[in-house]
Amino acid sequence: MSKKAFHVYNIIILLLLLSFNLLVLLAYGFGEGRMGVSQLVPIALSFVIWSVFYLIQFARSNRTWRMA
Repeated sequence: MSKKAFHVYNIIILLLLLSFNLLVLLAYGFGEGRMGVSQLVPIALSFVIWSVFYLIQFARSNRTWRMA
């Protein structure tokens, strides 16, 4: 996989993650209760997990790490 394709795939995944998290935030907005820290943790954690996997894939240049 070329470096350009690697970045494009990761940006596409990030955009999908952003859209899904915005839908979750919208669903919380329709609810009657306030949005607390316990609802923000899973949303923030999804971005943390994405960034950790992105850094692992970026640091390891062989194909096995990028495909995993």
